[in-house]
Amino acid sequence: MKIGILSDIHGNLAALQAVLAAIEPLHCVKLLCCGDIVGYGASPKECVELVRRHGMLCARGNHDDMMTNIGREGILREEVQDAIQWTRQQLSPEDREWLGGLPRVIAYAGIEATHASHVLRPEWHYVMDIPGLMGNLLFQTTPISFIGHTHVPFLGLHQRGHRPRMIMLRDLGLPRNHRCVINVGSVGQPRDRRPEAAFVTFETRDREIAVHRVPYDIADSQRRIREAGLPDAFARRLADGR
Repeated sequence: MKIGILSDIHGNLAALQAVLAAIEPLHCVKLLCCGDIVGYGASPKECVELVRRHGMLCARGNHDDMMTNIGREGILREEVQDAIQWTRQQLSPEDREWLGGLPRVIAYAGIEATHASHVLRPEWHYVMDIPGLMGNLLFQTTPISFIGHTHVPFLGLHQRGHRPRMIMLRDLGLPRNHRCVINVGSVGQPRDRRPEAAFVTFETRDREIAVHRVPYDIADSQRRIREAGLPDAFARRLADGR
Protein backbone atom coordinates (compact mmCIF):
# COMPACT_ATOMS: atom_id res chain seq x y z
CA MET A 1 0.00 0.00 0.00
CA LYS A 2 1.41 3.36 -1.02
CA ILE A 3 0.84 6.49 1.06
CA GLY A 4 1.73 10.07 0.12
CA ILE A 5 3.03 12.31 2.91
CA LEU A 6 3.50 16.05 2.64
CA SER A 7 3.88 19.03 4.96
CA ASP A 8 4.18 22.78 5.27
CA ILE A 9 2.05 23.91 2.33
CA HIS A 10 1.96 27.42 3.77
CA GLY A 11 -0.71 28.87 1.54
CA ASN A 12 1.29 28.24 -1.65
CA LEU A 13 -1.39 27.22 -4.14
CA ALA A 14 0.86 26.77 -7.18
CA ALA A 15 3.15 24.44 -5.22
CA LEU A 16 0.25 22.41 -3.84
CA GLN A 17 -1.34 22.06 -7.26
CA ALA A 18 1.96 20.86 -8.73
CA VAL A 19 2.41 18.31 -5.94
CA LEU A 20 -1.11 16.95 -6.31
CA ALA A 21 -0.61 16.62 -10.07
CA ALA A 22 2.60 14.67 -9.42
CA ILE A 23 0.89 12.44 -6.85
CA GLU A 24 -2.09 11.54 -9.03
CA PRO A 25 -0.37 8.92 -11.24
CA LEU A 26 1.34 7.32 -8.22
CA HIS A 27 -1.90 5.69 -7.03
CA CYS A 28 -1.55 6.52 -3.35
CA VAL A 29 -4.37 5.09 -1.28
CA LYS A 30 -4.17 7.95 1.23
CA LEU A 31 -2.53 11.34 1.60
CA LEU A 32 -1.22 12.50 4.98
CA CYS A 33 -0.35 16.11 5.76
CA CYS A 34 1.97 16.95 8.65
CA GLY A 35 0.47 20.40 9.11
CA ASP A 36 0.98 24.09 8.40
CA ILE A 37 -1.47 24.24 5.54
CA VAL A 38 -1.53 28.03 5.94
CA GLY A 39 0.91 30.82 6.81
CA TYR A 40 3.34 32.91 4.73
CA GLY A 41 1.64 32.30 1.38
CA ALA A 42 -1.16 34.28 -0.24
CA SER A 43 -3.69 31.50 -0.93
CA PRO A 44 -4.67 30.04 2.45
CA LYS A 45 -8.35 29.57 1.66
CA GLU A 46 -7.69 27.87 -1.65
CA CYS A 47 -5.15 25.53 -0.06
CA VAL A 48 -7.51 24.57 2.76
CA GLU A 49 -10.24 23.83 0.23
CA LEU A 50 -7.91 21.71 -1.91
CA VAL A 51 -6.60 19.73 1.06
CA ARG A 52 -10.11 19.02 2.26
CA ARG A 53 -11.35 18.14 -1.22
CA HIS A 54 -8.64 15.48 -1.51
CA GLY A 55 -9.59 13.96 1.84
CA MET A 56 -6.14 14.31 3.36
CA LEU A 57 -5.60 13.11 6.90
CA CYS A 58 -4.03 16.16 8.53
CA ALA A 59 -2.12 16.95 11.69
CA ARG A 60 -2.26 20.46 13.15
CA GLY A 61 0.75 22.70 12.60
CA ASN A 62 1.69 25.76 14.61
CA HIS A 63 0.41 28.13 11.91
CA ASP A 64 -2.85 26.17 11.72
CA ASP A 65 -3.10 26.33 15.50
CA MET A 66 -2.80 30.11 15.50
CA MET A 67 -5.89 30.48 13.34
CA THR A 68 -7.94 29.96 16.50
CA ASN A 69 -5.34 30.28 19.27
CA ILE A 70 -5.39 34.07 19.29
CA GLY A 71 -2.42 35.79 20.88
CA ARG A 72 0.10 32.98 20.40
CA GLU A 73 1.64 34.85 17.47
CA GLY A 74 3.00 37.44 19.89
CA ILE A 75 6.15 35.36 20.34
CA LEU A 76 6.98 35.60 16.62
CA ARG A 77 8.68 38.22 14.48
CA GLU A 78 6.50 41.21 13.61
CA GLU A 79 6.20 40.37 9.91
CA VAL A 80 5.10 36.83 10.77
CA GLN A 81 2.54 38.17 13.24
CA ASP A 82 1.14 40.43 10.53
CA ALA A 83 0.96 37.53 8.08
CA ILE A 84 -0.91 35.38 10.60
CA GLN A 85 -3.46 38.11 11.20
CA TRP A 86 -3.86 38.60 7.43
CA THR A 87 -4.34 34.85 6.97
CA ARG A 88 -7.08 34.74 9.60
CA GLN A 89 -8.94 37.43 7.67
CA GLN A 90 -8.87 35.39 4.46
CA LEU A 91 -10.45 32.33 6.04
CA SER A 92 -14.05 31.71 6.97
CA PRO A 93 -14.88 30.98 10.62
CA GLU A 94 -15.52 27.37 9.60
CA ASP A 95 -12.11 27.10 7.93
CA ARG A 96 -10.40 28.51 11.02
CA GLU A 97 -12.24 26.13 13.32
CA TRP A 98 -11.34 23.19 11.09
CA LEU A 99 -7.65 24.11 11.15
CA GLY A 100 -7.61 24.73 14.90
CA GLY A 101 -9.41 21.46 15.55
CA LEU A 102 -7.00 19.23 13.68
CA PRO A 103 -5.35 16.58 15.88
CA ARG A 104 -1.77 16.98 17.02
CA VAL A 105 -0.89 13.43 15.94
CA ILE A 106 -2.44 11.33 13.20
CA ALA A 107 -2.09 7.58 12.66
CA TYR A 108 -2.66 5.45 9.59
CA ALA A 109 -1.60 1.95 8.54
CA GLY A 110 0.81 1.46 11.42
CA ILE A 111 2.62 4.78 11.07
CA GLU A 112 2.05 8.13 12.71
CA ALA A 113 2.65 11.73 11.75
CA THR A 114 2.82 15.01 13.60
CA HIS A 115 3.91 18.50 12.68
CA ALA A 116 6.98 19.33 14.74
CA SER A 117 7.80 16.56 17.20
CA HIS A 118 6.14 14.04 19.47
CA VAL A 119 7.69 15.90 22.40
CA LEU A 120 4.84 17.63 24.22
CA ARG A 121 6.87 20.37 25.91
CA PRO A 122 8.06 22.72 24.64
CA GLU A 123 5.33 22.94 22.04
CA TRP A 124 6.38 22.90 18.39
CA HIS A 125 9.79 21.50 19.29
CA TYR A 126 12.29 21.48 16.39
CA VAL A 127 13.97 18.19 15.50
CA MET A 128 17.24 19.49 14.07
CA ASP A 129 19.92 17.51 15.91
CA ILE A 130 20.54 14.23 17.73
CA PRO A 131 19.07 15.37 21.10
CA GLY A 132 15.93 16.52 19.29
CA LEU A 133 15.75 13.25 17.42
CA MET A 134 16.07 11.22 20.62
CA GLY A 135 13.35 13.24 22.29
CA ASN A 136 11.02 12.57 19.40
CA LEU A 137 11.84 8.85 19.37
CA LEU A 138 11.14 8.64 23.09
CA PHE A 139 7.55 9.81 22.63
CA GLN A 140 6.55 8.37 19.26
CA THR A 141 4.43 5.25 19.65
CA THR A 142 5.14 3.53 16.32
CA PRO A 143 8.46 2.44 14.77
CA ILE A 144 8.02 4.90 11.89
CA SER A 145 6.97 8.52 12.21
CA PHE A 146 6.72 11.41 9.76
CA ILE A 147 7.21 15.08 10.64
CA GLY A 148 7.70 18.53 9.07
CA HIS A 149 8.15 21.98 10.67
CA THR A 150 11.82 22.61 9.80
CA HIS A 151 11.14 22.52 6.04
CA VAL A 152 14.35 20.48 5.63
CA PRO A 153 14.06 16.77 4.72
CA PHE A 154 16.06 14.22 6.69
CA LEU A 155 15.96 10.65 7.94
CA GLY A 156 16.59 9.85 11.59
CA LEU A 157 17.48 6.26 12.51
CA HIS A 158 18.02 4.52 15.82
CA GLN A 159 18.84 0.87 16.47
CA ARG A 160 18.85 -0.37 20.05
CA GLY A 161 22.39 -0.44 21.40
CA HIS A 162 23.72 1.93 18.74
CA ARG A 163 24.03 5.68 18.43
CA PRO A 164 21.22 7.46 16.57
CA ARG A 165 21.95 8.89 13.14
CA MET A 166 20.55 11.70 11.02
CA ILE A 167 21.18 11.47 7.29
CA MET A 168 20.03 13.17 4.13
CA LEU A 169 16.67 11.81 3.01
CA ARG A 170 16.87 9.76 -0.16
CA ASP A 171 15.06 6.87 -1.83
CA LEU A 172 15.64 3.79 0.32
CA GLY A 173 14.07 0.95 2.25
CA LEU A 174 13.76 1.56 5.98
CA PRO A 175 15.59 -1.10 8.03
CA ARG A 176 13.19 -3.21 10.05
CA ASN A 177 15.27 -3.23 13.23
CA HIS A 178 15.36 0.57 13.51
CA ARG A 179 13.03 3.24 14.78
CA CYS A 180 12.74 5.92 12.11
CA VAL A 181 11.78 9.58 11.88
CA ILE A 182 11.28 11.03 8.41
CA ASN A 183 11.06 14.77 7.84
CA VAL A 184 9.26 15.10 4.52
CA GLY A 185 10.33 18.68 3.80
CA SER A 186 7.99 21.42 2.61
CA VAL A 187 5.54 21.82 -0.24
CA GLY A 188 5.22 25.58 -0.07
CA GLN A 189 8.44 26.96 1.41
CA PRO A 190 11.44 24.58 1.15
CA ARG A 191 14.48 25.60 3.19
CA ASP A 192 17.11 23.13 2.00
CA ARG A 193 18.43 25.42 -0.75
CA ARG A 194 16.24 23.69 -3.32
CA PRO A 195 13.16 25.63 -4.45
CA GLU A 196 11.17 22.65 -5.74
CA ALA A 197 8.16 21.50 -3.72
CA ALA A 198 8.86 18.37 -1.67
CA PHE A 199 6.86 15.32 -0.64
CA VAL A 200 7.48 11.62 -0.07
CA THR A 201 5.70 8.38 -0.76
CA PHE A 202 5.89 5.37 1.54
CA GLU A 203 5.23 1.78 0.50
CA THR A 204 4.03 0.07 3.66
CA ARG A 205 4.77 -3.53 2.65
CA ASP A 206 8.40 -3.01 1.66
CA ARG A 207 8.94 0.04 3.91
CA GLU A 208 10.28 1.94 0.91
CA ILE A 209 10.61 5.71 0.95
CA ALA A 210 10.64 7.65 -2.32
CA VAL A 211 11.57 11.33 -2.29
CA HIS A 212 9.86 13.61 -4.80
CA ARG A 213 10.80 17.17 -5.81
CA VAL A 214 8.40 19.01 -8.07
CA PRO A 215 9.05 22.28 -9.93
CA TYR A 216 6.18 24.76 -9.85
CA ASP A 217 5.38 28.30 -10.96
CA ILE A 218 7.36 30.18 -8.33
CA ALA A 219 6.80 33.50 -10.10
CA ASP A 220 3.03 33.08 -9.72
CA SER A 221 3.34 32.43 -5.98
CA GLN A 222 5.65 35.43 -5.62
CA ARG A 223 3.21 37.63 -7.51
CA ARG A 224 0.31 36.56 -5.28
CA ILE A 225 2.33 37.34 -2.14
CA ARG A 226 3.26 40.80 -3.36
CA GLU A 227 -0.25 41.62 -4.57
CA ALA A 228 -1.61 40.61 -1.16
CA GLY A 229 0.75 43.09 0.52
CA LEU A 230 2.57 40.39 2.47
CA PRO A 231 6.27 40.89 3.29
CA ASP A 232 8.42 40.76 0.17
CA ALA A 233 10.88 38.48 1.95
CA PHE A 234 8.22 35.75 1.85
CA ALA A 235 8.25 36.00 -1.94
CA ARG A 236 12.00 36.29 -2.42
CA ARG A 237 12.89 33.23 -0.37
CA LEU A 238 10.83 30.91 -2.56
CA ALA A 239 13.27 31.16 -5.47
CA ASP A 240 16.21 30.39 -3.19
CA GLY A 241 14.71 27.49 -1.26
CA ARG A 242 15.54 29.03 2.10
